Amino acid sequence: MLHEQPQQPHLLHNERGGIMIQPCGWADTSRLLQGFEEVLTRDFDVRYIKREIPYTAFDLEKKSIILEKEPYAFDHVIFAEGYRMTHNPWLKDVRIIPNKGEILLLHAPSWKLPFVLSRKVYLVHIGDDRYVCGSTYRNQFDTTEPTEEGKAEILSHLAKAIKKPFDLVGHWAGVRPTT
Repeated sequence: MLHEQPQQPHLLHNERGGIMIQPCGWADTSRLLQGFEEVLTRDFDVRYIKREIPYTAFDLEKKSIILEKEPYAFDHVIFAEGYRMTHNPWLKDVRIIPNKGEILLLHAPSWKLPFVLSRKVYLVHIGDDRYVCGSTYRNQFDTTEPTEEGKAEILSHLAKAIKKPFDLVGHWAGVRPTT
């Protein structure tokens, strides 16, 4: 939807208007994964092992995994390794580039932003006057931890988009697989 007039002019620096993409939203990945686990184990008789399994524990010929001297038979295996799949000996032909992103958690009772904002950074309302803001994009990095550089980058872009104050209450980093 094209808006020729600025939206939320008391809150946003958007003197030239902008484009609003609807519908849009976000997924709580922790809850989503928990739901997947429940459905897979309840409806599909899937054994769900939430721990790191060394590749040496797999016996592909016998279709089993040996964990603490106890064998687990399998017909299929789903490797949910994210960017760490670059170390998987059976997936070595899959070209994956680890990409680090950092996000901030903000508390801003005065914002009341009714849509997802995307302006160099995204801003998503997640309830209780809290917003997730991010993200950086780095495929060259020395640490998987949050950095002051990443925080400063996000805050710099946010200052160009938002007029009202907020409290910074969290800062996270994560690495995802990209191609």
